[in-house]
Amino acid sequence: MRDNIISNLYIELNKVSESYAPRILTQICRDKNSENYGCADRNWWHYKMRDFPSIILQQSGLSVFELLKFNTLYQNTNLEPLAKASFNFWNKRAKKFRAFEEYYPWEEGYPPLAFSTLAAAISIKNDFINYKDISSGIKIAAKQLIERFEAKAANQQVAGLAALCTIRHINPKLVPEKEYKFLKKKTLNLQDEEGWFQEYDGPDLGYLSVTIDCLWDAYDATLDHDFVASGEKAIFFIDKMINNLNSGSIGLHNSRNTDYIVPYGISRFLGSEKTEVRNAALRIMVKIFQGASNHDHFLSAIDDRYINHYIGLSLFRSVNFLKTINIHSCNLVLNEYKDFSFHNCGIYWITNKENNCRVLISGRKGGNVSIYAHDKKGSDFGWIVSMPKLQLISNWWSNDWEINIKNNVFSIHGNLFPHKELQSSPLKHLILRLSSLLLGHRLINFLKRQIIFKSTKTKITFNRKIKILKKSIQLEDTFFGLTDNANLSRPSRQSKRHVASADSYHYEDLNLHQYEFSERKEFSQQGVLKVFTEYGIKETNSI
Repeated sequence: MRDNIISNLYIELNKVSESYAPRILTQICRDKNSENYGCADRNWWHYKMRDFPSIILQQSGLSVFELLKFNTLYQNTNLEPLAKASFNFWNKRAKKFRAFEEYYPWEEGYPPLAFSTLAAAISIKNDFINYKDISSGIKIAAKQLIERFEAKAANQQVAGLAALCTIRHINPKLVPEKEYKFLKKKTLNLQDEEGWFQEYDGPDLGYLSVTIDCLWDAYDATLDHDFVASGEKAIFFIDKMINNLNSGSIGLHNSRNTDYIVPYGISRFLGSEKTEVRNAALRIMVKIFQGASNHDHFLSAIDDRYINHYIGLSLFRSVNFLKTINIHSCNLVLNEYKDFSFHNCGIYWITNKENNCRVLISGRKGGNVSIYAHDKKGSDFGWIVSMPKLQLISNWWSNDWEINIKNNVFSIHGNLFPHKELQSSPLKHLILRLSSLLLGHRLINFLKRQIIFKSTKTKITFNRKIKILKKSIQLEDTFFGLTDNANLSRPSRQSKRHVASADSYHYEDLNLHQYEFSERKEFSQQGVLKVFTEYGIKETNSI
């Protein structure tokens, strides 16, 4: 007997998967007479807008194999040769000079190396393709994965480790035991005791769900329960983080600003023999994917690149798992709203049972605040200080923010971060290509410092005090060192930090504040500005 909850989840995710399937197939070159047969980068083989194909998109080959397993519409078609052609194309590109490109030629990027190799290795392990057909590319990839380590974005490193685990299962000679054990220990050490993995110095639920997918891939190749135990800790963290939500994710409170969560690894825990793990996984699946086929669900806003990347693949694999799982007793037990404190990452949930108000504070992001009450949500993402040719922002994830909590008042103190828009140009792209040709992957850390990480801070300091009262949330923001030409504005929901998979459309882009608020500014002395903001949490119409 299949549980109705599981059946409903299967129906919802299957609907989305069926809508994704043609979009994925559209991205792949299906012309058998073309040299580009199997290439999944439509911007390269069709539009001719790029001068290289992004190899990370070749994961779509595994997506096609998974599609053939759950969708009868495609089972009578000739799709299997197309999926094989996808990995033959991967193999051809992997052998090229400074291969594994994603954003620019000769990149030698770690994400395209890790994720595309993992998909190829799984396809071999599951007998979808023959190892001999792509063994040359697998050998090149294995060598690079052993020699490199991605510490800042753990999901990528776990994907790389899972790829090595799967390659080791296929051909143990390619992954020596000593190197494997060293990388396994170093990778699992990226997980904090609170359950989250390092993603730009903090937790991100979207990328954590991707990590859980990869932990299962590592387990399937090794049967090493250390990977399952790591996944269980991650499941409990996500369960607590979304406990006070009615649905959806935490968005800009994530270190990397993702709105999505992928389902495959989480759904695998529905088969756990541990009741508490199974219940946590079920709560997550229901809260995140109930109504997944609705037009206002985040899955409707995912762009084609990431549908073709790991999101579509995770959906397809989850549908195949939910189709076969047999749960005789699966009761949905939702926890009551309650406080949670994650001191290591500076995230706090504060609840008021009298009015069902829940407040989420991310201290390591300058004191981002979201309020949930009366089926409404309101968020305050700090400030943008506009200067000539430069912006200063408060909502930047950093461990440099100081967090103090006293008498239920949260105080966050630190320096504002400078931000300048980077504009593409032919000259910049020419310099990038020449630099990449000469430097290879040694260029990546420099580019990340320019686009993703900010090591410098301004002299302007910012202090935010958050007071949570019965009928309102009060914010007292103080700026020290402002100049006369500074202009303050409240940021939109979109973050200034570049994350490729983030910034999908969300209804909050157009309506951030669903609670009435008042604002008062006060200059106490030269260069010091105080801004008092109060959000009323009584039930009101959206503004």
